[in-house]
Amino acid sequence: MCKKLGGDFIPANDEAQFEIYLQTPEGTSLDATTLIGERIARQVRDIPEVDSTLVTVAGGDQRQSNVGSIYVHLSDPDNRKRSQNDVMQQVRTKILPNVPTGWRVAAQPVNDFSLGGQNAMVSYVISGPDLDKLTLYSDQLLAKMKTIPKFTDADSTLRSGKPEVHVEIDRARAADLGVSVENIEQAINTLVAGQTASTFNTGDDQYDVVVRAQQSSRGTVEELAKMTVPSNKKGSVGLDEVVGLAGAVIGGAGAEDDPHGPAQHTHGR
Repeated sequence: MCKKLGGDFIPANDEAQFEIYLQTPEGTSLDATTLIGERIARQVRDIPEVDSTLVTVAGGDQRQSNVGSIYVHLSDPDNRKRSQNDVMQQVRTKILPNVPTGWRVAAQPVNDFSLGGQNAMVSYVISGPDLDKLTLYSDQLLAKMKTIPKFTDADSTLRSGKPEVHVEIDRARAADLGVSVENIEQAINTLVAGQTASTFNTGDDQYDVVVRAQQSSRGTVEELAKMTVPSNKKGSVGLDEVVGLAGAVIGGAGAEDDPHGPAQHTHGR
């Protein structure tokens, strides 16, 4: 009898809701990702069982402008013939395949503890020190999983093409010029990543004032070299006088930040 009952990690339950994970290519602006999400949501609302949708972009802990989600609320299960899984499958087969190459999309159950990423029921972790081998093995496993009908929304956490610059501080030279390592780190962090300098209020809303260099002044190694850092001997010196940028890499295939370190996570559902 038990063999005929079947089983799963989580019992199937029609919650009358699910979400669509959306990740556009690196560098896509907040407005562009929002527009793309709204277009997908409009198609989803054409499904009779869908009651409403809500698009959220940059809502995770990392506030990535190219990552978003579309919350889909369905009508009451008693008022429709198709189940939540049936509607999700329609989205997977009729809507999501139409997105351009390079986008990552998935229809998934709503996770109450989601941090803005994908919610996979099954996750495999491949770890090791060699990123090239991790990429090779992950791609092979992912390709095999996509041939198995029982897997849906198979994906990997590898995000190639992220801009990456390696900066090596010349500590002896920095000490001679009166530049501290902390000042170098703070200057680069402020000019490249940005820092909140103040806030201002408008009605009941509060907004951060973020100080950051313009894109044209931080997008290449040459522009980074023109930055200055404070010196207690000369007032300020060029960044290229205290750090090595000759071996910098722009556009490297950096893996997504992950608490597991150098690893590939392959998800299936």
